[in-house]
Amino acid sequence: MDKRGLEKLDTLLNADPELKAAHDAKEMALEMFRCKDKALYLKLLPTFKKLIDQHDLVEFRKAYNSLLNWHDEIMNMFDYDYSNGAMERGSRTIKLTKNISFGVRNLSRVTKLIQYRVN
Repeated sequence: MDKRGLEKLDTLLNADPELKAAHDAKEMALEMFRCKDKALYLKLLPTFKKLIDQHDLVEFRKAYNSLLNWHDEIMNMFDYDYSNGAMERGSRTIKLTKNISFGVRNLSRVTKLIQYRVN
C-alpha cells in the first residue's frame, strides 16, 4: 500500500475503535498464518485470544477455535518439511476430469485424459 492509502487507512481506523480492533485482529491472524517459526506462533496464539476476548470479536472466535482444533497438525507443520499437497492436487485433478468427461462413452478416452492431466 502506498503512503496515501496508509493515511486513508489510519483515518478510517482512528474514526472507529471497533474497526481498528478488528483490523488489528486480522493483521495478527495473518502474521500467525504466515509465520514459519514455532516459538513465534506459540507466542502469538494467546495474544490473539486475549485480543479477541478484550474487544469481544465474535467473528474471530471461529478462527481461533479452528486453530485450537487443528493445533497438533499445525505444530507438525513446523516440525516436518513435507505435506500432502501434491497428492491432494492429483486427487482434485482426477475428480475434476471425471466431472468434465461425464457422458463420454469411451472409457479409454477418459482414462487417457486423466493420465494426460495428472502427468
